[in-house]
Amino acid sequence: MALSNRSLPVLPPASAASERLLPAHPVLADLLPQGALQRGTVVQCAGAAAESLALLVASAASYEGAWAAVAGGDTLGLRAVDELGISLARFVVVRDAPTGFTEQQWGEILAVMIDGFDLVLVGRRVIDRIRPVMARRLQARGQSRGAVMVLIGDPGVFSADIEVCAQVGTWAGLGQGYGCARAREVQITVTGRRVPRPQRVAAWLPSDLGDCELAVSVAGTTAPDGEAPRVIRRAG
Repeated sequence: MALSNRSLPVLPPASAASERLLPAHPVLADLLPQGALQRGTVVQCAGAAAESLALLVASAASYEGAWAAVAGGDTLGLRAVDELGISLARFVVVRDAPTGFTEQQWGEILAVMIDGFDLVLVGRRVIDRIRPVMARRLQARGQSRGAVMVLIGDPGVFSADIEVCAQVGTWAGLGQGYGCARAREVQITVTGRRVPRPQRVAAWLPSDLGDCELAVSVAGTTAPDGEAPRVIRRAG
C-alpha cells in the first residue's frame, strides 16, 4: 500500500469528547491536560529514560483494553513491557529488517498501525528515516483515525503536542561494593503546546515491582512507599 494523498481513506469524525481520551498512568495523569491522553495527538518521550517513558505512556490505556504497536522496537524487553502493565496480548512489535526498511516501507507500516491500533510507539531508528512530507501525512492520518503517536527520543521532523521528559536520578539498592539495583528514581517533566506551564513529579521507574510509582522524600532520601532505601546483599 503506497502512502499517498489518494490512498488515505475518508474516516468518520469522533462522536463524543470522552471517546477522544485514553486513560493515563496515575503518575502521569496529574501532569497531562484533562488527566488523560487525547486521541489524535503526538507525544514525545525524551531524556535518559525515553523508552521506559513511552511504555509508561501506553500502559494504562493498554491495561484498560487498548491496542498498542511499536515500530522499530528492536531493544524492547517484553518482561519490562509486561511489568509496566501493558497487555502482551494486545501488543505488537515490528522490528527493523536486517538490511533496514526504507522510508516508504516504514511509512506503509506506520499507516497500517495508525489505522488499526490506539497507540503507536515509534522508535528512534524509524523516526530518523521519515522525511517532512511523510511525517505530515502520518500525523494527519493519526488525527483523523484518533490514534496516539508516541515518539521515542528526538521527534525528528514530527511535531509533538506534548513532551514527556525523564531525567535519571539515583538507583536504590546499591551499596559500597555490594547490593543490586532494585528501583530507579527519575524526575518526570511534562511540557508542550497543550500544557500552560511545565508539570513535574518525582517517580520510581522502575519501582521494586518493575512498574512505576510516585517517589516520597524521607530524611533527604527517597524510596518507594516512603520507606528508607534498603540495601540488598548478595553472597558469592
